[in-house]
Parts: sequence; structure tokens; C-alpha cells
Amino acid sequence: LAPSTQRLVASAPTTVRSDGRPHRASIGTFETAAQLSLRAIPEVIPAILRRSLQTSTAPYVLLAGPVELVRNGGFVGRTAIKLVAPGERFELGWGPEGALRLVREEEIHEGDPGLLSSQRVRIVDRTLRLSNLGPRPLSLEILERIPVSELEKVKITLDPKRSQKGASADEDGMVRLPLTLEARGTATVKLGFELRAASDVTGLPF
Repeated sequence: LAPSTQRLVASAPTTVRSDGRPHRASIGTFETAAQLSLRAIPEVIPAILRRSLQTSTAPYVLLAGPVELVRNGGFVGRTAIKLVAPGERFELGWGPEGALRLVREEEIHEGDPGLLSSQRVRIVDRTLRLSNLGPRPLSLEILERIPVSELEKVKITLDPKRSQKGASADEDGMVRLPLTLEARGTATVKLGFELRAASDVTGLPF
């Protein structure tokens, strides 16, 4: 298929100086309601991030590129979006929530393969320590990931006895844990899984 062409018309006449530098031209504006939430992805960044989910009500495509973020009348940072079609839902990241703290710890232990087994067993325990320094309770979602095996000789299972109550992994190994942190409160979240591999398997991450 031939690539489609987007024709975007500036909302007002624009003068572009011949200095070789990029210049901005206003295409238009739109308003939309946003759903705000807090999300922690401890494997990626040791912080709790504020995110917004909204629908583009613009009659034109939002081109991929940088986005400047303004909150409470002030500039708070930059993020980026991919191509967003009219009517499509898209996400914006607003950076860390200042009142929340997160520390992630990981311990790896040798497991017991059994008397008659030649397998190697690793037990991985992850501990998340969270605190809320603010004056009001805050609810968030924690996203952790356990490895997913594509080999018959390697089995990875979430251990419910070593994990937060109600923790379960989807087919991609993602574990989603809701949590509410009370004002000036702390919480500890645990996640444990077991890796069993045949003795001739090499290159394991643990």
C-alpha cells in the first residue's frame, strides 16, 4: 500500500525565518477529559509515575514527536507520543509523584531440586518497599515481570507462598498489583518465583 498523505493547515498565517532552524506553526487546539492514575514499574525505574489516559478529540492526526507538559499553570517536563489518530486513546507520562518513594530489592537463592533430580533450581525473591510522605492516601498499580520460558527444559512458576496475596502472572509474565498507601504510611510488597532448568541448559538469567 502506498503511504497516505496528511495535509495539516495552520490555524493562522505563519512567518518562517530562513535560518535553517525548526519553527512551530499552530495547527489547532482541543480539550478532552483525562483519567489520572499512578503506576510503578520498579524493574525500569525506582519511582511511582503519574500517567494520564485520554482520547484525542482533534479532527486531525497528532503527529509522533515530543510533547511539552504543563500542570497547574507551570511547565513540568517533556514526554513523547506516537502517531495518534482522531478518536484514539493515548497515554502521557507526567514523571514521578513527589510524595511517593520506592526501593526494589532482589535476592536469589539455591533451591532444592529433590534427591533424584539433576535439575538446577533458583528461587528469586523481590521485595518492594514503598512510602507515602504526603498528607493524603494515594492508590497506585504496581507492574512487575517474571521471566517467561519458551523452552521445555526450563520451567518458571510464581510462588504464591512467597508473593503478595492475590498475585498472578499473565501469559507475558506481567504481574499487576493494586495498592493504597495511607498518608505518611509505608508498605512492603513481596513477589517470589521459582526457576527449574535441566542441567544441560546454559545462559540462564539467574
